[in-house]
Amino acid sequence: MMRQLQRASAVFGSRPAAAGVFAGTALAALLLGFLPLFGGPGYESALGLGLLLPLPVACACALEAWPLKARGQPEAAPRSALGTLLGAQRFALLLLAAQLVLLLLHGARAGFCDAREGLLSFLLGPAAGVLLAATWGAWVGLVAVHLGRGRGLALGLAALGPLGGVLLSLWRFWSSPMIFAFDPFVGFFAGTLYDTVIDAVPRLLTYRLGSLCSLVFAFCLAALLRRSASGRLRWAPARRIACLPLGVLALGGSVGVYLWGPELGHYQNVRSLRAQLGQSWASARCDVLYPSGLSLERAQLLGRECDAHVAAHEAYFAGVFSGRVTVYVFASAEQKGALMGASHTYIAKPWRREVYLQNDNYPHPVLGHELAHVVAGSFARGPFAIAGPLAGWIPDPGRIEGFAVAASVPGLESEYNLFEWTRALLDLKLLPSLDRVFRLSFLGQNSSTAYTVAGAVVAWLHEEYGPAPLRAWYGGASLEQAFGKSLGELDAGFRARLAQVELAPWVLDLARARFDRPAIFGRRCPHEVDELLAEGNAALERFDVGAAGAAYLRTLRLDPQNFGARVGLAVCEQRRGEPVAADARYAELGADGALTRVQRSLVAERRGDVALLQGELEQAEQHYAEAARDALDEARNRTLAVKSYAARSDGRAAITQLLIGDPERGSDLMESSAALGEWSARDPALGLADYLLGKNLYGRFRWREASAHLERALERQLPLAGVRLEALRVGVLAACALGNTELASARLREYLSESAVGEVRRQAMTRFAAQCGLELGPG
Repeated sequence: MMRQLQRASAVFGSRPAAAGVFAGTALAALLLGFLPLFGGPGYESALGLGLLLPLPVACACALEAWPLKARGQPEAAPRSALGTLLGAQRFALLLLAAQLVLLLLHGARAGFCDAREGLLSFLLGPAAGVLLAATWGAWVGLVAVHLGRGRGLALGLAALGPLGGVLLSLWRFWSSPMIFAFDPFVGFFAGTLYDTVIDAVPRLLTYRLGSLCSLVFAFCLAALLRRSASGRLRWAPARRIACLPLGVLALGGSVGVYLWGPELGHYQNVRSLRAQLGQSWASARCDVLYPSGLSLERAQLLGRECDAHVAAHEAYFAGVFSGRVTVYVFASAEQKGALMGASHTYIAKPWRREVYLQNDNYPHPVLGHELAHVVAGSFARGPFAIAGPLAGWIPDPGRIEGFAVAASVPGLESEYNLFEWTRALLDLKLLPSLDRVFRLSFLGQNSSTAYTVAGAVVAWLHEEYGPAPLRAWYGGASLEQAFGKSLGELDAGFRARLAQVELAPWVLDLARARFDRPAIFGRRCPHEVDELLAEGNAALERFDVGAAGAAYLRTLRLDPQNFGARVGLAVCEQRRGEPVAADARYAELGADGALTRVQRSLVAERRGDVALLQGELEQAEQHYAEAARDALDEARNRTLAVKSYAARSDGRAAITQLLIGDPERGSDLMESSAALGEWSARDPALGLADYLLGKNLYGRFRWREASAHLERALERQLPLAGVRLEALRVGVLAACALGNTELASARLREYLSESAVGEVRRQAMTRFAAQCGLELGPG
């Protein structure tokens, strides 16, 4: 490293600034590589180096424009403009070589995830950014000498380039829907922590085409200028006239890439995003922007949902929300990721009164949560309308997410409330202290744990102190000012509240499966593992068993205990028409003592599926019974009950076709619907076929047909108690989606009268009824 330091100094004529930048950035990169996810080539290391390197490189290269004056010697003549830029590039390349060596050493230490992809991220991100920074700094120095200004101005302007790029990205984040950023010096920033599958390389390639054009233009311009002995620049194109048209073309290319940024996916603004979506609908309080592939009926329903959620949040926080909310609805996670930067992460921008989500079933699972951010923002301070120190300039994600979790309607299929889940965390010794939840350290927690605990605390504070202190706390008041107690005192009071919660023993097993997982910073190669899993699952969907198996094997090389990949290999055996080999894989997996109860249940169910498809009915029932012992939630038990019923009923073929599918071709909706229809006709007294059809159609957003089949099922005999309750519940949702409040109210009263309905679901459906405008009647 000392030899490289000497060579770096020689490149700049022994300038101490260059040596200092070289040594300082090398030390910083060395330390950075010991952070989780930064050890070796990858997205995080590329982002970190993109933020670290350009500014000091630009400043060091700005000094290259001044001639070197050795002690006791007269000042040398200044370099030419082109020589100055070439000297800056030599230093930048030497520095990048050292950075690459450090990156590879960390990769060898921590283990490479995807060396090819990681190196590509390095080259397209910080490497290109450092070359641009060196060019920018050199040009700033040349202009400063030309104008007769000092080094201080040059250094300030040199730093302004990288800082200006970051400020421009922040401005776009604040002033537009987008959260991702392409920056000439930094590279690419995905904008979200929880999306682990990040594929920006195609867009980064076109973006760096613009960067290359900018570099070519900068060098062509330098070649067309001469410097006097005093460092002044003058136009002298005679000797390098060929650089003139090349420079003009390069400048046009750079400007063209920028102007075509929205089409190339480099940035978006409100106008371009509205043009991409194309359709809009205004409800009483919300403006819904949606793509042409989405029906007007769905947009209107989202508008009604939005209105109801806003009113419910006003009631919860006892405040008034003025103005309108804009709901951006995207056709898919892929479209959402390309246009604003969050594929599988739902986003709200309270300061813009906007939420961004992809289309989903009714009621939308996260619309209420995201709208809670917007409503809470109405009593927050600062430019971002969020909670946190310094008027939200330092966000408090625990407060931000806790308010949204507490205020939104719980999942309609949830069987346990926030206090029960948090009590389970306490019993499992997984409950973090509140000072780790209501700070930026929130992001270092398992996301399920952090969201649940923050929501439970806010729900308790609402229960204990009411909405007014909550609003004050969100608006910037300290805990002492809002509640009259310190964080430690509130922590003790919250734990005392949890001690009053009675918990069934099996909830601990569910909680362990849900919460006892590392956060993204605690995982090895999360981006690559999740991307490979997605590749394998997509290959299975298109029946490419070879590609799926290869993706799962690569996943296991990075994460040998990955449950999804191990299950996927067994499914591959089924798709190959090898049930014996598939069952052997499942059996081997089920014998792993490290599996959770939930995972063991899933493996036993898969073994039951294999046996049922082979006609081994007694064996199938045994496996389903084994799965039911470890199935700890109502939905899983209901599915297992239906499959077990199939093993001894006339509808076995129809149920198998719908819930399991052909082992080699998968499930086909047309075939399974036809089989269920035939079964319904053969046994008109039994409603199970119509229930399965209705539930399946509801999951495909076909609410009218779903409601008709569910009503027919409820008029007939349903042999399984859990199935009848689910038919009533989904019947309520389908009728609400259709605006048939009379039918929905009748079915909801019937549902709530059933003693088997748990208290959490009863409360969730009651809150949903208010949003749908249903009449429950007395009691």
